[in-house]
Amino acid sequence: MSHSSASPGPPIPEPVQERGVTIAQHLARVTPRVWVTPALAGLIVLGFGFELSRGVSFMSPTARELLEVGGDFGPSVAEGEWWRTVSSMFLHAGLLHIAFNLWAFWQVGKFTERIFGNLPFLLIYLVSGIGGSLTSLVLHPLTVGVGASGAIFGVYGALLAFVLLHKGVLPREFLVRQRNSLFVFLGYNVVFGLTQSNIDMAAHGGGLVVGMAAGALMGRDLLRPSALAARRAGGALVICAAVLATGWAVRRRLEALPVVKAERDADLALVHLKARELEPAIRLYTDAIAEEPSAAWISNRGLAYLWQGDLALAEKDFRDADAREPTPRTKGLICEVRVHACAQPSATQVDRESAVKECSLAITLDPKNASLYAFRASVREDMNALTDALADVDEALRLDPNNELAQRMRRHILAH
Repeated sequence: MSHSSASPGPPIPEPVQERGVTIAQHLARVTPRVWVTPALAGLIVLGFGFELSRGVSFMSPTARELLEVGGDFGPSVAEGEWWRTVSSMFLHAGLLHIAFNLWAFWQVGKFTERIFGNLPFLLIYLVSGIGGSLTSLVLHPLTVGVGASGAIFGVYGALLAFVLLHKGVLPREFLVRQRNSLFVFLGYNVVFGLTQSNIDMAAHGGGLVVGMAAGALMGRDLLRPSALAARRAGGALVICAAVLATGWAVRRRLEALPVVKAERDADLALVHLKARELEPAIRLYTDAIAEEPSAAWISNRGLAYLWQGDLALAEKDFRDADAREPTPRTKGLICEVRVHACAQPSATQVDRESAVKECSLAITLDPKNASLYAFRASVREDMNALTDALADVDEALRLDPNNELAQRMRRHILAH
């Protein structure tokens, strides 16, 4: 009788600790000095300090504040500000955001750095962060994005790729600890991402995918860490080339997006408006509004019409903006244009009463705005309600002693 024997197959790698050496001890030999993780954590802290030094809110910063200090934003990147894809990963939307990200990074960073080595780990972090930023720009080009989450997801992704490609090398209990910290990190980012407009979930997914790809290309044999160095160097070049090519493609896409062009037109229009270059400001705002009817852009175009003397178009824009997004500013602009209309020879008593009503409503919403009292005073003077007009002038001067309209009106009323 003959007997056949099954092929033994490839040997199953044993966890390092089962051969008498703990995983921590072995990795300390493989990568004796961990410096990238503390350095990156320090840069993250410095980035938050920079935000605070520029007046960014400690707990709940606005999108405008984060944009001004280096947040990721499609129209700005389309203008050539590529540095935002890097700077944004060292900025955070408040204390809780940075605290959780630092905790998660510290949990996984040092160990993953020892697995891949210092410089490969640094590359994984950076390309993951940039990859997350690029993903965010593609899916949400008008969102101001900040945070190290994309890069940290990339670090977890690289570790996951290593575990999948080197099964049995890392002890199970260690993987359980990393899994638990990952779940906490994921849960926090999901909740925070759904409640904060500056936290872009797309960046998390992009960072994770890029991190996994980088981890797969730059993984090494922990028992023979110097082996296949050329292959790992080639993997680094491949991932860098892929990120650069993706960055070029993303910029081309941003330049072609109508909503991004509208944002760029509106930014340029604001420059013209501030310089009182009214025709180009109106033209650019009109182009932007045709694509994205923003209340702020509509009210700014109305302001250009007002300064141009076209009161009917100005009032139309102010009321349109107020209907879309009522604010004290839009109410104040309606008051102002109605006051200018009352200065026309064709103005009636009904027009003046309407102007007083609009200004009173604006004052209710913005009671410390000296100009609104001065505007109402000018109409009340025309209505010969001098006592009420003088009271408005006095209140305007109390709020702003340098208000020129109120000063001029006070002299005129007292001359009566």
